[in-house]
Formats: sequence, C-alpha cells, structure tokens
Amino acid sequence: MIKKIAKIAAIVLTTIVVLLVLTPFLFKGRILKEVQNQINQRIEATVEFGDLRLSLLRNFPNVSISLSDIRVVGKAPFEGDTLASVNRISLALDLFSLFGESGYEIKSIRINQPKILLKTLEDGATNWDIMKDTPEPTPEQPAAAPFALHLRHFAISEGYLVFDDRQSGMFASVGNLNSVIRGDLSQDITTIATRNTTIDSLTVRMGALQAFNRVGLDLSAEVEANLAEMVFTFKENELRLNELPLRFDGTVVLQEDDMNINISFAALRSEFRDFLSLVPAVFMKDFASLQTEGFLALDGFVKGVFNENLIPAFGLNIKVDNGSFRYPQLPASVNNVMLTVAINNPGGEMDLTVVDIPAFSMVAAGNPISARLNLRTPISDPQIDASIEGKLNLSQVAEFYPLEDGTSLNGIIDANLQARGRMSYIENKQYDRFFAQGRLLISDVLVQVPTYAYPVEIKNAEFELSPQFANMPAFFMKLGESDLSASGRIDNILGFLLSDQLLSGSFQTNSTFFNIHQLMEGLPAQDEPQEPTQLSVIRVPENINFTLRSNFDRLLFGELDITQARGIIRIAEGTASLENLQMNLLGGSLGINGSYSTQGAQPAVDFGLNINQFDIQQAFAKFNTVRVLAPIAQFAQGKFSANLSLQSLLTDSLSPVLASLSGAGRLNAGSLAIADVPAMTKLADLTQLEKFRNLSVRDLLLNFAFQDGKVDVQPFDLRIAQSVARISGSTFFDQTVNYVMNVEIPRAQFGGAANQVLDNLVNQASARGLRITPGERVNLDVVIGGT
Repeated sequence: MIKKIAKIAAIVLTTIVVLLVLTPFLFKGRILKEVQNQINQRIEATVEFGDLRLSLLRNFPNVSISLSDIRVVGKAPFEGDTLASVNRISLALDLFSLFGESGYEIKSIRINQPKILLKTLEDGATNWDIMKDTPEPTPEQPAAAPFALHLRHFAISEGYLVFDDRQSGMFASVGNLNSVIRGDLSQDITTIATRNTTIDSLTVRMGALQAFNRVGLDLSAEVEANLAEMVFTFKENELRLNELPLRFDGTVVLQEDDMNINISFAALRSEFRDFLSLVPAVFMKDFASLQTEGFLALDGFVKGVFNENLIPAFGLNIKVDNGSFRYPQLPASVNNVMLTVAINNPGGEMDLTVVDIPAFSMVAAGNPISARLNLRTPISDPQIDASIEGKLNLSQVAEFYPLEDGTSLNGIIDANLQARGRMSYIENKQYDRFFAQGRLLISDVLVQVPTYAYPVEIKNAEFELSPQFANMPAFFMKLGESDLSASGRIDNILGFLLSDQLLSGSFQTNSTFFNIHQLMEGLPAQDEPQEPTQLSVIRVPENINFTLRSNFDRLLFGELDITQARGIIRIAEGTASLENLQMNLLGGSLGINGSYSTQGAQPAVDFGLNINQFDIQQAFAKFNTVRVLAPIAQFAQGKFSANLSLQSLLTDSLSPVLASLSGAGRLNAGSLAIADVPAMTKLADLTQLEKFRNLSVRDLLLNFAFQDGKVDVQPFDLRIAQSVARISGSTFFDQTVNYVMNVEIPRAQFGGAANQVLDNLVNQASARGLRITPGERVNLDVVIGGT
C-alpha cells in the first residue's frame, strides 16, 4: 500500500515537474506573437528585441516572461536616434488569464538598465510621439485582449533618462535610477509605497538657470491611491536631495487630459549645511568633515492644472542667514553667507516665471563677493536687472577650499558689472534703452593643474562692458612656453550670453612663440619623453563671427616649425577663412588663401597655396601628403616652388582623405639632384649610361592634377645630359605608378654591350629581309610601373 502510494506520488510529482518545464515552451509562441502584435498596433517606430524567455518555475502559479535587448529607434525627423534601450524587461502574468478572454493580468514588472532619450526640437516635434492612431475594431476584427494591471511590485534598476526640450530650453538628466514600488493595483483604494527610490545624479536647468547640478536623490514615500477616482494623496514621505530633506503634502488628481496638482513642500530642517550640499564642488569634496553654521528656510508649492497647453502655478522661497563653512584642515573659512531667492509663476505658461534674487553675499577668506538678479519673461523676451561685485585673491582659495594635489592658484580677479534692460533692446540695437557698464580686471593670474604639463598665466587682462560691446584694451597670457597678446572688442556679448545669439568681434593678436598643441589639448605632465602628440580636429564655432589679424614670430604646428606667420583669419558659421596668410617654413615660404570648415560630418579644406623654395627632403619628411602624391621626392635633393589649389575632406588627425582629394597646380625647380631611383637604375644598367643613374635636373616645369585617386602629370621635358626626355603618366594614391618616358639618345653614348644588342637586332631583321640602317640617334620608350 505504502509502496503503491509512493509510486502514485512519484508519478504525480514527475508529471507536475514535466508540465512546469514544458508549459512555457507550449505558450512561448503565443506570447511572443502577442508581444509583436501589441507593438505593431501601437508604435510608429523601429522596435528591436532579442530573446523572449518564459518560465513557470520562478513565480508559480504566475508565468514569468522576460524580453531582452530592447531598442526603440525613431523615424524622421529623429531617424537614427534611439528613443529607448532596455537590457531586460521581466513580467509576471497570472497563468489562468492566458486561457480567458478578459485579458492578461500583470502582477509585477521589473525593468533593468533602461536608457531613455526624450527630445523636443525647436519646431516642437517630439521623438516620443510614436503612438499610432488605432482605429476602432470592427465586428469582423475584434480588439486584441487587453493587458490588465494588477500590479503588486514594480522595479527599475540602473535607469538613465535625458529630457532635452530645445523649444523651451529645459534640460533634465537622471543618472542611475533605482526604484522598488509596492502596492495592490487590483483594489480601488490602496497604498503605493517606496522605501528605496534613489538617483545618483540629477541635473535640471531652464535656459541659463541651473536648478540642480549632479544632485543625488533618495525618496521614501507612501501615497494613498484612489484608483477609481484617480486621486493620489501624499502620506508619510521624505525626499532627500543630497543632504537636504524635504516633505511633501497634498494631492494629485489624474483627469482625462489634465493633471490637477495641489502640493506644498518644505525643508524638514533649518540647517545651512543641508542647502550647501546642493553645491557640487562642496558636496563632492570632503563634505562629511565640513563644519557649518547658519539658518535655512525653504518652502514652495505647485498648484493648478497641468496639460499640453498649461502649467500649474508654482513658487519656491529660499533664505539663508549668517551661513558659514570651513574645512577643519584649512586655516580660513567662508563667512557671512546671505541669500534670498523667490521664484514664482502664477500658472499658465513658463514665460510668466519671475526669478528674484535680491541679495547674495559672502566673504571668502576676507574676499567680499556680492550679486543680485531679477529675471522676468525668460522665454519671450528676457528682462534682467543684475549686478556682481567682488575681488578675489586666487592665492587664498587654497586657504578655504581643498584643492587637488598639484593644483596651485595665484593672481587677482576684480569684477564690478551691472546690466539692466530687455533682450529685445539689444536685438533691435536700441542700446540707449539698455544699461550695461562695468569692468573685469585680471592680473598676475597663474594656474597650475595636474592635467596640464604647463602652467597657464594671464599677466594682464582688462574687459570694459557696454550695451553694444565688451572692449578688451589689453590681454597677455602665457601657456607653458607659448605667449599671446591681444586687443580688440567683442560685439553683442549680452545677446550671446542671454539668448545664444551671434557673437562677433575683431582682434589683433601677436606672439613671439606659440605651440598650438598646448592650446588644443592639455598635455599631461610626464617624466619620460613621449611620442609627438597627434593632431586632432579643431571644431570651428558656428555662432561666432570673428576677425583675427595675427602676427606670430614662431609657431609650432605638429612637426612644422613656422616663422613669421602673418595674415587675417575670419571665423564665421563653422568656417575659418584664411586671407593672404604668409609664413616661412621648410626652408622657404608659403602663402595661403582658402578655408577650413567643420560644418559637415567631416572637416573640409579648400585652399590655394603658393609655395616658394621648399626643401624637398623636409617636405617629404613632414608631409604625409607629399609621400603619397610624390613618392619620387624621397630620392631628390634641392628646392621647389609650386602654385596649386586643392579641396579635400580631412581625417580626425587632420590628414587629407585621399579619395576625396582634388585639385591642380604647377611645379617648378631650378636645380634638382635625383639619385638611386630603382627604375632609372635599371635603365642605366640596360643602356650602360651612367647619366640615368644619377640625374642632374635643371629648369623643371610640370603641370599636374589630382582626382579619382591619382595624380596625373601632363607631358613635360626633362633634360638629361645631352638628351631630352619627355615624361607623362600618373601616381596612384596606393603608391603604384604608371609613367612613360620617351628619350632620344646619341648612339655614340651607348656602351659596348648596348651597341652589341642593337647590332644583333639589326642582323636578325636583315635575315628576315628587312633592311634597317641604325641611325646616329636612338629613340627609347621606357615604361615605368609598379610600386
């Protein structure tokens, strides 16, 4: 009996295990098809996903479904943009709902590593508007079974989100979001709770206003949810921004097209330290040891309707009194921090926002700094009333703020700037209606940081502000061994700073020595010698219009040592145009007219070059282009001149993309010595004429063009001793050559072996009835090919 029961039990248990293993495979096709159907019915985008996995064992009696490697890629005008990518989405479905007609009941959702980009263009187009207009189902085509949310568990891990609204100027990013939310959404009234929703890095800005910058977030909250009425009420909750704790009260009501919000919030503590933690430079630097004093008051509200056309009213008030902080290991402190902030909007549209900071001041190691700001109509026509005044001795920064090892600061920055008026006054050139004045002085500044091998020194810089322009009567800096002095003016600086308008200006720049690498990229300090730094793309700004009249006594650019560089550089719309730029290099001189542009996906050049007396060996050694286009240059000694035009795309290392290279020119050389050219050496061996082995060339003149992956050389004459050779052909960019040389040689110059070869050819022709009389001059057609 016992054995029989045991046998039956074993059979039943085995059957259950087999069913648990096999059932997922039986339903996998159906569920996969349903997933695809749901996506196709709803999404106007390219959707990709990897494997679909099903299991009954993990959450029995629920079916576990996981979908991996999900990507949603937009269509025009966002073609190629990834709207969302998810490493894995896992769902738990009620097993029995798979057999019914009432829909599939989802019990839990887990989302792993979602990355979402929400973008709005200047014209208002959004990349998330991808939902199709789904027609009403016909009786012949009933609607697909719906998914019913009976959630008890929702989790996100390692989530990243970017919201970039270029129409309103709002930007937000969320880095490393982790959240677990629990509740029973199958009930009409339930409590939704989270105890561990965290964000490592939160950034929010509106135009030039930075609300949060890399702030950490930690949320614990309970929300009473009336799902029948869609009313959500805050209960116990605490939101922590870095060290600043906040509490929320109020409700959110979800209506058909609106969200009705009535929320207030306030800081749970009144300590200045908590507010100071929102400053990234302070929070990330030994914040735990920071000693602080001072009072904080912070509160705000959001009240009203939010939809596509309206925003709710909102307000934020911040007040700091007698704040101070000090690092215990440092001798000085920051004292007398006073701050009042009031941000208000009556609701309706963002342009009604008023930002008022009537007072901000502090004293840092004895250096007083104060500022104020009032901003209205920030979207349509920013109206500002702002000032900043302060004097900072940079050598004292290390007394109140811990600098990185290897960092040193010295010098004085003295600012007193004021501006008042509307942006439209600047745009319409109504400068008499816009008040702006002040001066910024920088003297004896020396900055040394560990990421640079060379110190940056600004000996003297002076800027004078007016509504029309910022005048710079004096500027002198050194970057390592490089020096640069300049004077000039910058026009429309306020329009550039406040609404990203075109910035224009004109400058006179001078330098006795400048190494461009020290400007392009900071060279890390090294004890051991390093390989020369490879050139890299220099992006030309598109929203500036500058004219630079430059005079550089000596300029290092890559491996080129340039002297007496003079000329005009105009920068506009992503293009740097060179006008009559003259310089000495490679034993000669170079004149350039043309442009360097980074408007396209790849940098491009369009140059006219006037080369005068370049040393051939130096040109071959310094320019890869010469090595590709004229490989014979490695066998030549002497100087050459050329006039040419060229157009080409450039690589990331600023070398020409040879397949795109086109142009033409003329080259001349008064005297060249060419030796040990393999083809000419073979010709010398065949003819026994040593003049082909080592060529002495005078008055060379040739025309050439490069296109279609090669350099075509038009026929030209080359005098070789008492002979004249006519040469033409092509050099291909893959280093192969194809040339023909026709040369007439006096027979008297042939060696004995060569004459014997000619006599044998004449005798063979006579034996066949041909009467050939060798002349005194012999024509040779020499084909030169290969690599």
